[in-house]
Amino acid sequence: MRSDLFNRLGALVIDMLIIIILPLGIFIYMGIDTKIAFGYSSGLYLAYSFLVPVITKGYTLGKYLLGLRIFSEEGNSLNPLQILHREISKLMYTVPLLGLLLIIFSFYMINKSSKGQGLHDLFAKTKVNKL
Repeated sequence: MRSDLFNRLGALVIDMLIIIILPLGIFIYMGIDTKIAFGYSSGLYLAYSFLVPVITKGYTLGKYLLGLRIFSEEGNSLNPLQILHREISKLMYTVPLLGLLLIIFSFYMINKSSKGQGLHDLFAKTKVNKL
C-alpha cells in the first residue's frame, strides 16, 4: 500500500531530529563552532541516509517507526545503487529557490501519483510503501 505525504514527512522529521538536531546540539554544547557542527551533522545525516537503508533493506528509523519502507518500483528490495541514486537525486532540493519549487512539486507528486513517488523516487525507480 502506498504511503501518504504526512507519513513520509513524519518519518523525515523523526530522522532529522535524531540524526541532525540532536548531534548538532551536542556538538555545539561541546564547544564546536556552529558552522563546523552543522557540517558534521549534515555529513552524519548523509551517511545515515545511505547506510541505514542499505543495512536494513529499505528502512530508516523514522520510516520504521511509522511503518514505511522503501522498495524498488516493482516492489522488490532495493539494491545499494538504487539507494545511492535516490539520495544523490535529493541534492536537487538544495538548489536555492529552484530547490523549493522542486520540493513543492515533489510533494504534489507524492500526493497525486498512483505510486506516491516524489521526483527523487522517479529518478531512482523507487517508491515508499506503508506496511
